[in-house]
Amino acid sequence: MNSISKNNPTEPLWVKLFLLLVLFLPFNFALNFSASIDLPLVRLAVVAVFAAYLFWALKEKKFFLDNRLRFWLLILFLLLTTLSFLWATDSFRAGRKIIFLWSFLPVYLMSFALARNHLWLEKLLRVLSWSAFLAACFGLTVFSLQFWLGLNPTLNLIGHYLAPFFLGQNFSEVVLAFPSWLVNIGGKNFLRAFGSFPDPHLFALFLNLILPLIFWLAKKTCQKKYWVFLAVTLLATALTFSRAAYLSLIVAGIFFLVTSSPARFFRKYAPTLALIGSLLLLLIILPNPLSQRFFSSFNLSEGSNQGRMLMWQAGWQMTREHPWRGVGIGNFSR
Repeated sequence: MNSISKNNPTEPLWVKLFLLLVLFLPFNFALNFSASIDLPLVRLAVVAVFAAYLFWALKEKKFFLDNRLRFWLLILFLLLTTLSFLWATDSFRAGRKIIFLWSFLPVYLMSFALARNHLWLEKLLRVLSWSAFLAACFGLTVFSLQFWLGLNPTLNLIGHYLAPFFLGQNFSEVVLAFPSWLVNIGGKNFLRAFGSFPDPHLFALFLNLILPLIFWLAKKTCQKKYWVFLAVTLLATALTFSRAAYLSLIVAGIFFLVTSSPARFFRKYAPTLALIGSLLLLLIILPNPLSQRFFSSFNLSEGSNQGRMLMWQAGWQMTREHPWRGVGIGNFSR
């Protein structure tokens, strides 16, 4: 289909709502409908924005369907997971997970339509960078409270007020029962950065997904604010103490160097790269919480590593017992 006009002076309502949704995505709160159900407000917002998009698409006769292989692979994945409902041990869990996965489809369709317009796409990238920056600032603010209020008062503040607000009463109770908010460094517990997210790993995932976009904007626009965004977001990622996040950043950096023009890049950013390289070298050589956390990845006796190995063993056992159909979406924990 034809692209949306790049010179369209006005943005339809659904584009403005979608950008607003993306901006405040890390700060959505949950509605407590019953003793066992929390509904994040973002789910209702996605439905409302998608309805506005469908109305615009029908009115303008501009409904865009992605005909690339990736879209049909997504549809196939969603259909297969839905089919697993038939043999799921706990149909309620399976149903909730299926609804959750299908809720990403409207976001995909709206993102694809928005990307057809160069101006809308560039605005989306800018909004994403602001979203990550604001989330990082909030995460760093909450992280710093432990040095002002103390660790236990900060945990009480998060557990009694922030977690129920952002996650919902029921989900926050589950998170509080199995928290991953603390990290032990050198025999001392520290609060990890996680902001409004349920755990540091999801927080780091969100930030790391947007970091390359911030870096691209910093290079393209040469605006200092995006370098500030990049530095703040990197700091927040580092203070999640998520080893998977550290590894993903290393892999992303290697991929960038391999796929770009290394010689030209090094010439242009030689002073900055020298400073970053020196800091990384110091982090590796000098004992510090970040390097200790990273190198603990190779310690098989460490608690979280043992937990991962147990989950892998349980997954392998489940695969051996149910090699073709599995146990149904959302039922592995049972």
